[in-house]
Amino acid sequence: MDCRLCRQRDASGITRTAKALRVAWGCDKEATQKRSVLCPHCHGANCERCDFTGEIDFKRCPNAVAVPKVHHAMRACNMAREHGVLPVAGGMQAQAAAFAQALAIVDSEVGAIRREHEARDQ
Repeated sequence: MDCRLCRQRDASGITRTAKALRVAWGCDKEATQKRSVLCPHCHGANCERCDFTGEIDFKRCPNAVAVPKVHHAMRACNMAREHGVLPVAGGMQAQAAAFAQALAIVDSEVGAIRREHEARDQ
């Protein structure tokens, strides 16, 4: 999901395509389509948290329901992944466990998105 797509505007306001995406992705209320992500706890190996499916389902846009701490963590992960800048001076051992967990989840999701795009482009 790319939030820029559901926020596209033209002269009359939000575009028809953006409105449809907002409904499908659950930007404003429960989505019309179920979305799934790899379970961050078992990484697809099946556990109780994902009901032994390897995936977590959601019906709202994660960006729409995320608390500010999640947005902060995502920015920190992006800085680490894209620019090599960690939140705390030192290496990965100096980072908080929560950051290391968040980075693992982000890496997993970015990999899944890339594989999905590569499969679609073939």
